[in-house]
Amino acid sequence: MILGTAGHVDHGKTTLVRALTGVETDRLAEERRRGMTIDLGFAYAGEDEARVGIVDVPGHERFLATMVAGVSGIAAVLFCVAADEGPRPQTHEHLRVLDLLGVARGIVVLTRADRAEPARIAAVAEEMRALLAGTGLAGAPILAVSAVTGEGIDALRTAIAALRQPVPAPRGAARLAVDRAFVIDGAGVVAAGLLSAGRLAVGDAVVVSPAGIPARVRGLRANDRPVEAALAGARVAVNLAGEGIAAGVVARGDWIVAPRLHVPTLRLDARLVGLAGRLPRAGTLHAGAAHVSVRLEALGEGLAALLLGRALPLLAGDRVLLRGPEGAVLCGGVVLDPAPPARDRRAPARLAQLDALGLPNAQAAAALLALPPGWVDADAFARARNLDDSEALWRDLGAVRLGRWAVAPPAWTALAVAIETALAAHHAAQPESPGLGAAALRAALPNRPPPDLLEATLDRFAVEGRIARAGPLWRLPDHAPSLAPAERVRADALLGPLVAAALRPRAAHDLAAEAGIEARTALATLRRLARLGEAVEVAPGRFLAGTVLPTLAAALLAARDSDGLVRPGPFRDAARCGRNMAIVLLEWLDRIGVTVRRGEARVVRADRLGRLGQAARA
Repeated sequence: MILGTAGHVDHGKTTLVRALTGVETDRLAEERRRGMTIDLGFAYAGEDEARVGIVDVPGHERFLATMVAGVSGIAAVLFCVAADEGPRPQTHEHLRVLDLLGVARGIVVLTRADRAEPARIAAVAEEMRALLAGTGLAGAPILAVSAVTGEGIDALRTAIAALRQPVPAPRGAARLAVDRAFVIDGAGVVAAGLLSAGRLAVGDAVVVSPAGIPARVRGLRANDRPVEAALAGARVAVNLAGEGIAAGVVARGDWIVAPRLHVPTLRLDARLVGLAGRLPRAGTLHAGAAHVSVRLEALGEGLAALLLGRALPLLAGDRVLLRGPEGAVLCGGVVLDPAPPARDRRAPARLAQLDALGLPNAQAAAALLALPPGWVDADAFARARNLDDSEALWRDLGAVRLGRWAVAPPAWTALAVAIETALAAHHAAQPESPGLGAAALRAALPNRPPPDLLEATLDRFAVEGRIARAGPLWRLPDHAPSLAPAERVRADALLGPLVAAALRPRAAHDLAAEAGIEARTALATLRRLARLGEAVEVAPGRFLAGTVLPTLAAALLAARDSDGLVRPGPFRDAARCGRNMAIVLLEWLDRIGVTVRRGEARVVRADRLGRLGQAARA
């Protein structure tokens, strides 16, 4: 169990820790010279499951950032108030910080009891009960002790033991907020902090975040004991190895995380806690042991968008502390979304999403599925909440899984109907078209599903026989491309001369003149015929009838010489089309990959001949 101290400067926090553990936590020469804690100190007492770690924090107002780093994530607090002085300014400030960070277990320790009369001790205890009312520490035991005489120390140890709770099984991937980093000769870089989630073991791959430096766990100490593996809730020192690991690359405010949790963010949406008055436009955000500048934007009742001055790998549910421009504690916050959208952040639909994100995991998933559009990025949801496996969660909700997406059954049904309706409308409007590409289909759908969700949906529907694929296009299973009756008449008038021309490509404007059709209309009709496979545009504005493609394949094979090459002269003779037209045909065959040019000759790719018609339409 890891405890933290808190309380006004010179109210005996460090002396109390020394009395409990025998450890002097003021290790800096400057601290000893001034008789005041400046940096975090660490001490341990007890063995095995009874072992307790204490993080000693400074009490001076100038070191509030260090105090916040020390108490972030602690299991409980030893809140120190001098019995002879009673509550002072940092008593109030530290209590507010603890409350905003969600610290709800602890003991109020009335220190320096040897300097106060019993009546004074009773009065201070009553004053503290009043201060604690309405905070997470309301009802915490209050004990008077003297580190000088030893009065109450044994009772305090007993009360600390009573704070211990069963250690839950480690959940999620490893996260450690670094509050101390140093170098040990012969070992290298060590980063220390509270392991807030998951499990770390020697040999594990980790990332120093937000810098993104990959590393390996070379060695571990948990609660100041060498271990092969450490579990969430322990204070852990990690000896890091890796090419990018050197002195100075890891510092207080960094995180050591499992690779999948290295997702630093500059933007957060959060629910604010304890805000009194208006939200300022800027301030400082404290998270773990880090503190960064932040720009603040109110989104709605108790909600805010935060733009950080430096990216941090925060997750949903993380507690943060906000201080105003002048440094005063402003409020707390709980991260709802570590990857919010850039637009429409005040829209009613977005605010409804934020309300859903504030719920526990299963309830949040159900609420999100119930909101439009009815699908959730399940991978992002699991990562943001550091879930080991969310499959059972979505399965219990009856969601349809498609890649990274979870889709509510009603949304899945609606999406199927919308896809079929869009394809039917396209077929009715353009009967000659083989179908719609995925991008065009997406544009025709309400809510415009993400491209990868749509592709996965289309693949699933194709397997189920609800739709069919035509190359890169999608169609209804019973759709056969055709022309409208009026255009069919024009098409037949153009196809007659085209078929008669055999392997001699005809220009669209010549065909138009012969058929008495306006040139632009004729070209549009010929290109529709090309999409249907009834014609082939071998050069801009020049066409062959689709029925002559087998003849073209035969001419190619007949024109090959003893080396297997096709030259323009023999091909012209085999195709009976004239030299210029032969060159046009050969260049088209090059473009669609049926032939490969070698100087003036061509090599025929026999494996492509059978697909000549398909290649022509591609």
